[in-house]
Amino acid sequence: MPLFTSAEELLNDGETGLFLFTDGKFFIVNADKTGSSGIWNINPQRKINRVVVFRWSSDQAGQRFVELFAALPNGFNGAPGQYTILLREINWVGKTVRTWEEFVGTQQNPVTSTKPQYITR
Repeated sequence: MPLFTSAEELLNDGETGLFLFTDGKFFIVNADKTGSSGIWNINPQRKINRVVVFRWSSDQAGQRFVELFAALPNGFNGAPGQYTILLREINWVGKTVRTWEEFVGTQQNPVTSTKPQYITR
């Protein structure tokens, strides 16, 4: 099982990734590896090479689990502040034991820390 400690590990040199934090409620993965991300306040004009979904869940004992999925962007639907990211070639790539803030390198701020993050390697 691949275990990642930072967002940059999922990017190749020169790539920009859009990293999304979600409980997976609106993250859709179809049998053909296409899908969508839910609704996000992002800039659809910004060039990205990869979308990475940080999907967390917890069990009844409160143990936190995080699975990581990587995909290629396949367009956007919606309007400013409410874009759904269309995805293709969605693959489960591994897990992390890091918090979102540790993984993407943001400060812990309950208002902004779980917003989508653009990261370039």
